[in-house]
Amino acid sequence: LELLGTTVGIDMEFDTFAGDDARPPDGFPPGTGEIGSSQPSRERQQRIIQEVHARGGEVILSCHTGTPLTVQQTTKLADAMTERGADVVKIILSHTDPEYCAEVWKSTVALRSRLPCPFVLLSIGPGSNLLRHVACHLGSSYMFARPANARHFYPGHATLDQIRLLWDCLPPMEDKI
Repeated sequence: LELLGTTVGIDMEFDTFAGDDARPPDGFPPGTGEIGSSQPSRERQQRIIQEVHARGGEVILSCHTGTPLTVQQTTKLADAMTERGADVVKIILSHTDPEYCAEVWKSTVALRSRLPCPFVLLSIGPGSNLLRHVACHLGSSYMFARPANARHFYPGHATLDQIRLLWDCLPPMEDKI
């Protein structure tokens, strides 16, 4: 956890140590990925998180669900991640219906007023590019972008200049919605 004398943090999947038999907890759709619910895996993960914190580091808990979640499911998941010790909550949803993007916006606003820590909430699917570009404006703590001359990047990541142009057009947001 130390690199050149500097304390660093880790990015840990939420289902670390869950094993092949991991199933989503009650209230989540079948096939939801990276949500570890077994007591032994939770305890092992919490011990590592405590060790990172004891050394002065921070933990990003990441969850790539592989499926859409409702606002209620998303907030339940984020609450579980903060209870487990996350310093930053990172949830990446997936969808096939472009209208689902409205649900992600609602979830982002809900997390903004609810979580005691920074978060990022994104979805992968049709129409998600705008979500990625406006996520920080709605409450996410960070986003993904690329330099204008990047040769390799994830499809849908805007350039930093494109983000600046878009943000110049958006009205300021209040602290809590």
